[in-house]
Amino acid sequence: MSVDLLALVMRATLALSAAIVLVLALRAPLRAAFGPQIAYAFWALAPVAVLASFLPARTIFRPIVSARDSGDTSVVGDSAPQAVQMVTGLQSADTTALDWPALALALWLTGFVLALTLLAIRQLRFVANSNSGPAVIGVLAPRIVVPVDFEQRFSPAERALVLEHERAHIRAGDVQVNALAALLQCFNWFNPLAHIARAALRVDQELACDARVIARHAGARRVYAEAMLKTQLAAQAVPLGCAWPPIGAGPLKQRIAMLGKPAPTSARHRLGALACAAAATSLSIAIWAAQPARVAYAEQAPQRGANFFASALGAQLVSALKNGDQEAARDLIDLGANPNHWTHGDGTPLVVAAQNGDIATARLLLEAGADVNVRAPGDGNPLIVAADRGDMALTALFVEAGADVNAFVRGDETPLINAAANGQLDVAVYLIAHGADVNLDVDAPTTTGMERRSPLSQARQYGHDDMVQLLRRHGARR
Repeated sequence: MSVDLLALVMRATLALSAAIVLVLALRAPLRAAFGPQIAYAFWALAPVAVLASFLPARTIFRPIVSARDSGDTSVVGDSAPQAVQMVTGLQSADTTALDWPALALALWLTGFVLALTLLAIRQLRFVANSNSGPAVIGVLAPRIVVPVDFEQRFSPAERALVLEHERAHIRAGDVQVNALAALLQCFNWFNPLAHIARAALRVDQELACDARVIARHAGARRVYAEAMLKTQLAAQAVPLGCAWPPIGAGPLKQRIAMLGKPAPTSARHRLGALACAAAATSLSIAIWAAQPARVAYAEQAPQRGANFFASALGAQLVSALKNGDQEAARDLIDLGANPNHWTHGDGTPLVVAAQNGDIATARLLLEAGADVNVRAPGDGNPLIVAADRGDMALTALFVEAGADVNAFVRGDETPLINAAANGQLDVAVYLIAHGADVNLDVDAPTTTGMERRSPLSQARQYGHDDMVQLLRRHGARR
């Protein structure tokens, strides 16, 4: 779970970073060509990129060769990937090793909470300061705040323009945009690009708002500039809102300089909007396409007609069983769902039934033609799962249905190795009685490479003395 969540965070971070780099590189040319409002709108690429990173990856169907068809129980067929993930409980030879993904996720979450806390403190501090403003605060119900000396500091004409500027922020939804930007900054607290982007966004936002106000008050450029000069010494910028103007002489000079430039024509403005939409669409497609494809396995890759229909139902069957919806699973089986469909990362229907300890569904799947020897690398096979869980009833059911007691799935080992590692004594006795080889040792991936594992080595490693004695009584030597 921690690995999946960390991967999600990193994927979103990469997508956000790519969008930020693109916007930072093009914001100035866009402003010069199409005006400040288009340059500001171009920042929509950032949240669009994050959302695109959450889209489901495309699915690729591949065939899987069953052990019964191949006759080979020592290696996984070429049609299936060589998984390096081991069965739960056998993740590493070093049981004291740190769970680095979980630690990284905890660190990110701590930073996220701290960043949100600091944001809230800064917002409360701004609201409590009677000298704050002019600004707009309030995400859900925006309102304009002005300093206590507002009427003394500004002339009537300046006050009208300042208030019009803040109303323009409210009409454009800039307060909500800033809240989203702050949330993304907290989400990416460790990413310098996120902090650079938020500062640049605020500048582009003010330039765009200036353009909207001047478009309605073209003859008031001088008064507007004088009002900006009077606010350049504002004590602080509002974290969640729109301050007028942002802190710093650089942005102020840039804003005053923009007042003297002519507004772009409506045709050029529309062309810029189309360019933004095209860029957002292209970036979203690129981010989605960059995700690793989701591989779904079935006995035959669906090509047309009945095969495709059965495979599609098979994927739904796996999902229904994962969600514990037995009624939907029975309906899908009746409709002809492929009982041997394999969704990478979830397993086959029979594997999921074994994981759930659901013997009734397992029987139903076997009656529907499920192959008890189909491998699901990363999840083993049905007998490996049953042995790992110590489920005697399912173990017997699968063996009686023809399961190979010595079947090996790379990364998941064999049924007896899993039983030995987890101290499942009754299951081990049953497997040995039905031909399991107590001396069958196999290659197993670890975090540092490969190692040889056998039932005896795993029983010793996990301290199951009664299992060690059982295996030795039946001739285990290594």
